[in-house]
Amino acid sequence: MLFFRQIKDEKLGSAGFKSFYDQECHICSLTMALVERMEASPDKGEALLSRLDISVRDYEDLKLGDHCRPEQVLRLCRHLGMETDDRPPCPRMQPAK
Repeated sequence: MLFFRQIKDEKLGSAGFKSFYDQECHICSLTMALVERMEASPDKGEALLSRLDISVRDYEDLKLGDHCRPEQVLRLCRHLGMETDDRPPCPRMQPAK
C-alpha cells in the first residue's frame, strides 16, 4: 500500500507533473485573508467590485476557491490596505509585459 508521501514524491519527481502542479491554484493564506476581510468590510458590494474591474462572478469564484485570478487578488488587497510585498510570488501570476 502506498502512502501519501510516497505518491506525492513520485508524482513531484516528474518535471512535467511538477510544472502542472505548480501552476494549479492552491488557495493561499493571502487569498483566504482577503476573502475574510472582504466579507467583514462594509464596502464589499458590486460597486466596489465594479470600480476595481472585478465581476461579481469572479469574486464569488474566488470566495468559493473555484478560480483565483492573482491580478484581481492584488487589486482587492491594495484597496483594502493589505500588505502583499512580503509574500512569495504566485505561480499563477502572469509576468508583466
